[in-house]
Amino acid sequence: MKKKKIQEPYVPDTLKLLKGTKDTLWDASLSDQAIEESFFEDLNNEEEDYKNIVISQSMFEGCSFHKCGFENAEFSNVLFSRCDFSGCNLNNIYMSKVRFANCKGLGTLFTNGVFKDVRMESSNFAMANFDYSKFEYVAFSECNLSDSNLAYSRFNKNIKNSPSSIGSEMN
Repeated sequence: MKKKKIQEPYVPDTLKLLKGTKDTLWDASLSDQAIEESFFEDLNNEEEDYKNIVISQSMFEGCSFHKCGFENAEFSNVLFSRCDFSGCNLNNIYMSKVRFANCKGLGTLFTNGVFKDVRMESSNFAMANFDYSKFEYVAFSECNLSDSNLAYSRFNKNIKNSPSSIGSEMN
C-alpha cells in the first residue's frame, strides 16, 4: 500500500505581480468576496475582524495579525511565511493545503477547526487551543506546541513516522 503524502499548496507563479494590501483583506471580509492569487508582504494588522473571509492560492510573507479575528474563515492553497497570529481567533476555520513556515501563534484559538493537508514547520504555536478540531494529513515539524490544548480533537490519516513529524514539542 502506497503511503499518502501531504499535498502541497498550489500557488501560481504570477503572485509577485499582484500585491495585496490591508484594504484588500478588509474589503473582501466585508463583501463576502474571495481573495485569490494575491501576495501580501509585511502587513501589520491588529485587532481587525476578517470573519468569514475566503482566501485561496495566495501567499503571506512577514505579516502580523495580532489579535485579529478569522472565525469561520477558509484558507486553501495558502502559504504563510514568517507570519504572526498571536492572540488570534481562528475558531471554526477550514484549512486545506496550507503551509506555515517560521510562523508564530502564541495563544491562538483554533477550536473546531478542520485541517487537511496542512504543514506547520519551524513554528511556535505554544498555548494554542485546538479543542474539537479535526486533523487529516497534517504534519508538525520542528514546532513548539507546548501547553497547547488538543482535547477532543480527531487525528485521521495523519502522516506517521516521517521526518516531518520529528522535533515537535507537545505537552
